[in-house]
Amino acid sequence: MRIAVLSLASCGGCQQALLQAAGEAGVEIAAMPILGREWSGESVDVLFVEGCVTSEHHLRLLEQARGRCGKLVALGTCACFGGPSGLARLGASSEELARGSSSVEPRPPADLVEFDVLVPRCPPPPSMLSQLLSTLSRGERPRSVYAESTVCSQCPRAFKGIKGFRLELSRDPSDVEEGACLLSQGVLCLGPLTLGGCGAPCPAAGVPCIGCGGLSAKLIAVRGLRPIDALASLLAAIGGSDRDSALRELEDSVPPHSTHLFTSCSRIALSKPGSRILPLLRRL
Repeated sequence: MRIAVLSLASCGGCQQALLQAAGEAGVEIAAMPILGREWSGESVDVLFVEGCVTSEHHLRLLEQARGRCGKLVALGTCACFGGPSGLARLGASSEELARGSSSVEPRPPADLVEFDVLVPRCPPPPSMLSQLLSTLSRGERPRSVYAESTVCSQCPRAFKGIKGFRLELSRDPSDVEEGACLLSQGVLCLGPLTLGGCGAPCPAAGVPCIGCGGLSAKLIAVRGLRPIDALASLLAAIGGSDRDSALRELEDSVPPHSTHLFTSCSRIALSKPGSRILPLLRRL
């Protein structure tokens, strides 16, 4: 099986994960920028697209990609939801973008063309990519990445009672109570809102989840459900309070962009009713 990578605006981290996985799976790499070989439009069995669309050139490459491969895979959160690259769309005006190197506002490729497989996370674990490559090489259909699990469901930490809903955005891992849920301790952790599959290594180590896997299946499926609404419902259940009180406290203590850092330019996040992402980030 021959694979290639089309790299748009990205850091290259997803390529490194894929390179490790490709070695384990024994597939042929026709093109990969970190190996010094750019994809030039040749046909391959699987074409991975990483990064965010930020220029007309990127748009042309993406349109070309769909017809030059057997399977088209969105690699990483930037390709699926915009990721960190997408924050540029929210922090600058269209005039500022036009004066810079970008000629279009950043958009996730998954919003613009149809992909066969979406593999979010920043970056996806090599083990996950190795399994995907093996599945594709056998001609089988990959399991959907939109599993019902969340990072929270894979976390070894246990819920405990809470006394309030004002959350800290971070805390030194050495000050975190061992074995207890970070949300229960008053630390903003996006594990309940984030697609599972990573094994929850960050919260297990005392570092709150920041949502690099993208929105959970429930948040994607229910258009009217905002991440902060889902978080309020969970905290109210843990704390034995009502959801409206929890929501008011959260809206006062949690910046709106903090629940969308990796999905801020995705149409899924921007279509949420009452979204405050754009106005707030343009003031930062």
